[in-house]
Amino acid sequence: GYSSYNSWVGTISPRLGNPFGLGAPLKATVTYGGNIHDYEATLRIPKWLLPLGGAQADLTGGYLNQITPAFGPLTTESITLGTTWITVHQRVGASPASTWSLGLHYDYRLRTRNLDALRAIGTDLDETQVAVSTQTGSIGATLDIDHRIDRNGNLSPLAAENGYHLFANVAYAMPDRVPLIGGQDSFIKVSTSASYFHLFGGKSGNLVVRADFHYDEGFPLGGAALLPDVERFFAGGDNTVRGYEDDRLATEVIRVPVPPIGGSLTQIRVIPAGGNIRVMSSLDAQYRIWSVFAAALFTDAGMIANDWRLVTADDIRPSAGMGLRALTPFGIVALEYAVPINPHLGDDPRGRYHFYFAARATF
Repeated sequence: GYSSYNSWVGTISPRLGNPFGLGAPLKATVTYGGNIHDYEATLRIPKWLLPLGGAQADLTGGYLNQITPAFGPLTTESITLGTTWITVHQRVGASPASTWSLGLHYDYRLRTRNLDALRAIGTDLDETQVAVSTQTGSIGATLDIDHRIDRNGNLSPLAAENGYHLFANVAYAMPDRVPLIGGQDSFIKVSTSASYFHLFGGKSGNLVVRADFHYDEGFPLGGAALLPDVERFFAGGDNTVRGYEDDRLATEVIRVPVPPIGGSLTQIRVIPAGGNIRVMSSLDAQYRIWSVFAAALFTDAGMIANDWRLVTADDIRPSAGMGLRALTPFGIVALEYAVPINPHLGDDPRGRYHFYFAARATF
């Protein structure tokens, strides 16, 4: 596939049903693309080995190398141990109408990025950057309620026309009080999202209206004012707030003297700036015009901040746009054009194109 964020990308995912003779299936996923290299393996722990009252337990290890707008090359080495209880609510004589899942998880992340360095005279003077790593260990819980259905009432998360989706997550990182979880920094992060779909005209209708809301906030502990830079929230781009460049909903302006002139002559760099708080919303009207093809009008809005007391109206960044989509059972292929309504320095007021496959379905 292809998206304007990740460039071209391909994924292969082989699965072994019982490689160790213990009833523990193993699944490997390799994703390779222009801006992303992702290698992941998941081992499902058999229920007889870890009885948890019908829950499923998974152990996942991964290595991700991605080109990001905020940090450039960013590598993430990860281990996750998670347990999930899933309940399926069925309609009489029909397909499942909704699923409820409650999960508990432990996550360990080692993220490494390069920072500009000023070095003293020595053998490594010509090295302009130095690798900096951040370790994070956290325990948390998730709640997921999925009632995204098609016009016939069947579960259809990737091509929903009716229903809703609710998600909540809390993660607790406090290595100074719980040393076993590892990590360097102490904080709490909470996330919630809600999506609502409505099909006008019943089963023969062509107009689907979708509303999304997403809220994230991190609470630094131990006297810190900000989350670690790799844990902050970013927005802007294909699947957050369209019309803005990737991760540039909030930016930082850096002014550097122009050598060798210096003095009052400076050059400006505008770089992505994350924050402790992220709020995003979207309203989307999609009308099927012929066969699998549809036209859409939408408006997005978002905000990145570090403190609610410092938020002003200028921090809210709305946009508006339109697009053409192909609606398949596997998701949406879309070409859209959006314009920022409140452009700042570094934003293109003419807007930008967005192209993706099913990116909005993974909100």
